[in-house]
Amino acid sequence: MKTIPGHKSSSIVRHGAVVATAIVCRVQIGTAFVVPQHSLVVPNIYQSHVTGTRSRLNMAFWETKTAEVDVDDTPLNINDLNVNTINDDDDATQDVDLIPAPPAISSMAVVRRDLPLYTGVLALGILPFINYATLLSILDLDPKTLFLCSSIIRTLYFSVLAILTVYLGAQRQDIGMTQAPVGTKNAIVAPIFAGVTLGLLYALIKYTDLDPGTLYRVFASLFGFICFGEILQPVIGLSPLGGSLVEVMEGQNGEEVEVETADDEERLPEGMTTPTIGESQSDTQKFRAASLPAAILALICVALYLITVASPSLTQSLPTLRTVATTNNYLANSIALASLGQIAIESYVAGALLLIGLFAYDALSVFKSDAMLTVATQIEAPVKLLFSGVQLPVEGNYPFAVLGLGDILVPGIFVAMLRQWDVDRYWEANRESLLPSPIVEVEEEKEKPLFDLSALTNFFNTNPEPVVAETPVTSTAVEVIVDDDGPSLDLFADAPTPYFNTGLIGYTVGLAATFLVLFSTGKGQPALFYIVPSLLISSLGTAAYRGEMSELIGFKGARARDAGIAQEAAKEERERAKELAQELEDEEMVAGFAAFNERKAESKRSKEEQE
Repeated sequence: MKTIPGHKSSSIVRHGAVVATAIVCRVQIGTAFVVPQHSLVVPNIYQSHVTGTRSRLNMAFWETKTAEVDVDDTPLNINDLNVNTINDDDDATQDVDLIPAPPAISSMAVVRRDLPLYTGVLALGILPFINYATLLSILDLDPKTLFLCSSIIRTLYFSVLAILTVYLGAQRQDIGMTQAPVGTKNAIVAPIFAGVTLGLLYALIKYTDLDPGTLYRVFASLFGFICFGEILQPVIGLSPLGGSLVEVMEGQNGEEVEVETADDEERLPEGMTTPTIGESQSDTQKFRAASLPAAILALICVALYLITVASPSLTQSLPTLRTVATTNNYLANSIALASLGQIAIESYVAGALLLIGLFAYDALSVFKSDAMLTVATQIEAPVKLLFSGVQLPVEGNYPFAVLGLGDILVPGIFVAMLRQWDVDRYWEANRESLLPSPIVEVEEEKEKPLFDLSALTNFFNTNPEPVVAETPVTSTAVEVIVDDDGPSLDLFADAPTPYFNTGLIGYTVGLAATFLVLFSTGKGQPALFYIVPSLLISSLGTAAYRGEMSELIGFKGARARDAGIAQEAAKEERERAKELAQELEDEEMVAGFAAFNERKAESKRSKEEQE
């Protein structure tokens, strides 16, 4: 039997999605609006760990301050689940009544929950590549009717894809990969930062010969490649192809492949606090086996995009335009999906401030200036959804209809925050019943043997057992039983989500209003101008109807909170490491000076003795 390390999402995947989202969501890069085709004059990712068949998961508060527990089958202590504990050494300001964050579940479980929708999103990506002029010519339509039909298809494509992306992206937060918590300060600064950056890009394009688009296109395409691979990997693993890929991998190795578990601290990348629970061996093998095919498909998509978008004949060839739109949309939509799973708003107030600030920024950038339109049509990068027309554009006109990725991401992280409130309350009320085994009190004390050979044993063992606590440990624990050959555990598939549902409805209404005004005026519209009021009204209206207005206003997300705490702790640890390094350097310098002075004094004494 061959052993391979348990899979985990790359740090590049996590930080890539976060950086890409920061560029699109906060800076916008001219994408937070909808543009009708030919209306513009152109001046130019797991963290995951495999538990085998049995996993021990400590769920409730430690009753005593304890050391590590020596438990086989991958022990997870209460800190692994972000359950806040009382520590005598902690600051007096610590809030011991904080709601424990829901545990992370396998990405395979999250994708399996909505596998038909993921498949539908991938299938929708083909629509921009279809030659609708040829298809509709069968109906013998006049040019005006042909253009109207293609416009309807384009609008439906943008709408359905945007809604599905928000729906699926919000649920990806169950994977527990929150890396970019958005607090009140971030929400206030975001529109200012976006406006300054947009102004700088506009000035570079308008008043200089510099081209900021090429570098940005390569940068965004790299993150698109990583995110597209991250989205494809579980989809391929859950498809009928997944089992065949595992057999091929085992055939190449000549033996059965088993995934090796690592220590919790090694599995958790910086900034994350919740390990994955309940992932089956079968799902992990399929996930790993699908990594190479997913990377190859993502690489092909990026290569096609970069080659065709840089083609000199881009605006003279409809097939080239359709290829650019298709590959661009796969990359852009993957960035949106991955980012929505990793960016979490810390509170409802922060989310409302973010929406209101970007609402004003979006409206001013489109209605009072041509900066947004200029930057969006001058910089080609996978940070917007595109759709080409049924005929070549008139010279000087932008060849694509556009839906900015900011119009998906900004509302999407707010809708994800609404779902997170639903999940937090569901987990708080049902965390004991959600787990497949009863809660039991466990008291463990391991007697010290007469002759302790553990050090000698661990010396020859590449996977030594953890150090055993010599003091009694009392905890509330459960056994999570996961069938190796069955599906991974999905704790939140049946969670009621009233705020998430009304948030999706509000987003749909706002997006529909955007397209309605677009068709009425024929001019590019700032989608957030219509989506933001719809989201705020739907969420506050739901809270008022349910009598939960104060609870909603005071909501603070547990996952975002713990991610922020972890980031601050990591930052402090880095600062302490720097200080320690500086102290060591100073000590070495002092010691060096002392040694130098000692040698100098000794040399002087020797010289005096010789004289």
